[in-house]
Amino acid sequence: MVAFNRIPSGIRVPLFYAEVNAGQSYFSGNSKLLLIGQKLAAGSAAADTPIQVSVDNAVSLFGAGSMLVGMLRVARRNNPLGEIWALPLADTGAAQTWTVTISGTLTPGILVLYIAGERIAVSITSADTLTTAAAALVSAINAGYRWIDGSTYLHPVSAANVAGVITLTSRHQGLVGASIGIEKDRIGDEGPNVANIAIASGTAGSGTPSMTGG
Repeated sequence: MVAFNRIPSGIRVPLFYAEVNAGQSYFSGNSKLLLIGQKLAAGSAAADTPIQVSVDNAVSLFGAGSMLVGMLRVARRNNPLGEIWALPLADTGAAQTWTVTISGTLTPGILVLYIAGERIAVSITSADTLTTAAAALVSAINAGYRWIDGSTYLHPVSAANVAGVITLTSRHQGLVGASIGIEKDRIGDEGPNVANIAIASGTAGSGTPSMTGG
């Protein structure tokens, strides 16, 4: 019997599988990975209970835009055949918020914002007001983004617009919201309206999920 490092011994899909291994197998049996993260209330998975997951059922289990959905897609891309489990934790506390204010006179071109490293850009015309520009940016944020696997995922924040002032709210409650990067001026991609955007912190997130219930 040949021991593989990355190919599970129990796989039943007919195909030729091969791997290059310069050393001895560092474990026997199937590899298993455990992801620990917060779920959203919309997710059907029970908190504090480990569950085997796949990319196909992650959104229904943990909620669209959940951190566990993002963790799973990266884990599966790096480990396409391994067994993956998740330990979902319930949200608790208050959600982090930010304000993005658009002001001044806009220049035809683009309006650029980055959320957690993902680029959001909307076209600006001479007919756009501050409110319509903000509404376009909100729509683009809430529509999500296309990842390298071709699928569309939600940003870790939701957005709402009132007269050119956008409020971003972390999808998860808790201190974790403070780690989400909201940026407008990455070097070389600021756009002509970078000076018209002001980003400010709003309500600070609070609360830490409990891990004592499992």
